[in-house]
Amino acid sequence: MLAEAAEIMLGAMRTLAVKLEAAETPDEAQAAALALQRANRGLRQTLLLESRLEIEAAKAAERREAAAGDAREAAVKDRKVRVRLAVGRQAYEACDSREDADEVMDQLDACLDDYVRGHFDDLSLEALIALLMGDFGLAAPDAAEAAEAPAQAAPPAPPRLVQQPDLGWAPAPNSS
Repeated sequence: MLAEAAEIMLGAMRTLAVKLEAAETPDEAQAAALALQRANRGLRQTLLLESRLEIEAAKAAERREAAAGDAREAAVKDRKVRVRLAVGRQAYEACDSREDADEVMDQLDACLDDYVRGHFDDLSLEALIALLMGDFGLAAPDAAEAAEAPAQAAPPAPPRLVQQPDLGWAPAPNSS
């Protein structure tokens, strides 16, 4: 719309310039010159507004790109932390000594960024962890061990307690 308005004002300026040249009296010339000056100001303001809108649109696009880049960096950082924790846990369990595990962790830290960035879009987190553990020679936990571990590790639930009249606590009666 601004481009169309600029075209209209440019056409009006041409018409007013012709009228200014053809003016026979000073009053006609003054009126044509004043109208030409106003059309010229309107054209300049329209062009400046159009330019400002283009600049603001470019800045908004840059901000969107920067925000998308920041979001991607945050996702990469989160994935790196998760992968490092998972592989680190396996390294400390699989290695014979803490020094060996620390050496594996140093190697992991040296290449973790490349692994995560290189496989960010094409591998899931679990697949990336499995790939790293395989590349570092760490055994992946068996599914059976993983399934048994939570069942063995879960402590029994404490009994439900109720307050007694003497301000002490006792197990709640079984209502079943």
